[in-house]
Amino acid sequence: MARFSVDGAGSTGRKRKKISGAAEESQSMIRDLTNGNHSQNQDGMVESEERVVEEVENEEGQEQEQEEESQEEEEEKIEEGDGFGTSNGSQTVVKIDTDVLDCPICCEPFRPPICQCQNGHAVCSPCCISLFGKCPVCSQGIGLIRCLALERIIESVQIRCINARYGCNTTLSYLHQDTHHKICDYRPCTCPISPCGFKGSSKSLSHHFQRNHINSAVKFRYDYCFYVTFNRTENPFVVLVGPDGRLFLLLNNNDTTRGSALSIICISSCNEKSNFQYELSVGVPMTQTTLKLKASVESTTEWKGVYPTDIFLFVPIDFRSPNRIFVDVSIKKCKPH
Repeated sequence: MARFSVDGAGSTGRKRKKISGAAEESQSMIRDLTNGNHSQNQDGMVESEERVVEEVENEEGQEQEQEEESQEEEEEKIEEGDGFGTSNGSQTVVKIDTDVLDCPICCEPFRPPICQCQNGHAVCSPCCISLFGKCPVCSQGIGLIRCLALERIIESVQIRCINARYGCNTTLSYLHQDTHHKICDYRPCTCPISPCGFKGSSKSLSHHFQRNHINSAVKFRYDYCFYVTFNRTENPFVVLVGPDGRLFLLLNNNDTTRGSALSIICISSCNEKSNFQYELSVGVPMTQTTLKLKASVESTTEWKGVYPTDIFLFVPIDFRSPNRIFVDVSIKKCKPH
């Protein structure tokens, strides 16, 4: 069965470069110089030859640059999902509009079984049920005939991960793309410093933050307690940077009438819940009382201003100094099982 791909790289063969008219004229001048058609001394002839050769090399260099730029543009289109197939061995280059692989009703990717009416209009099985077996285009009955040809195409299509531009090289089945995208280690993470807006993989974000925002963060070591203080009303979060470059946010959900809810999340492409635990400790002024929280670190690719509502350390307003919160923090790296 033929296999389709929407991520290919085009033909691998390279065409022989043609010498342009300017290059041919330059070579003719070289021959004329060599045959003595010009009454120049030997040094002048050598200089002329060198200039002409340089012109030829520049001409060929420009042609090569144009070819490379054209190839780069094609690769960018492929990464953006234009849908080119590979040309590898006996495979055929295919360009396909991925919209035809989606149900026209729910706009979700087709999955077998695919239903069609007698006029060939196709919908996915869930939509066929919701339409009560009536074609939305021609009102004919639908659901008794399967579109086997389209099912075979769907099963054969291979695509590149949508995070290819961020470094993911995975080629996956069109049917299983959603599963991979949810766990892809190259999902883009957004820089938490406003209004930066940088997006990249966890590793790229770490490098970006180290170069541009490191003075806005608190550095720490895993398994060691460290001290953080911040303004209770002005700081929605404090950025914490681990020794491996991972970014954590100490969130401060402040309610001026009641207190603050503190928690920690990790900005990461991966699910770090089983990898890190954190402890928060806030002492009550003038007493021996201490508020503590121990929890697993939740991860997200972007903090959108939403605070955790299930796990947090609530610090009542009476337990704080007027404008500052003083927190003892410890982030522990869990050992693999």
